[in-house]
Amino acid sequence: MAIVTNYAQLQAACEAGGLVQVANNITLTNYVRIPPTSTVQLESINGAFTLYAPSSRHFIVRGAGTQGSGGSLTLSNIILDGNNTSGGISMGAAGDPAYLSGGTLILNDGAIVQNCRATFFKALAAQSA
Repeated sequence: MAIVTNYAQLQAACEAGGLVQVANNITLTNYVRIPPTSTVQLESINGAFTLYAPSSRHFIVRGAGTQGSGGSLTLSNIILDGNNTSGGISMGAAGDPAYLSGGTLILNDGAIVQNCRATFFKALAAQSA
């Protein structure tokens, strides 16, 4: 389990996988990558904290490709806010044909995706070959 309070900690914890608890609101400086071999359960500690993404997607969950079964992201009691300029979650290839299929996204109670205005595919995108 990892408790995170900033973008760098969030990225490192998601790379490692497991339970990731957000302890405050965080503004992302880039997207957070979920590798094809990681399973991440992301939740707020107390209340519902917000991850703001003013200039990129919130998360890119990599598909399987030749590694593992694809990344997995479960969101509980957390808000993803795109600030009406960007944000959202991309599943699968995300521009890289090495990660075409697989990957899992689960939205549990309290998971909110709002104000996302990504140029392509809007708030949620599933990409494949």
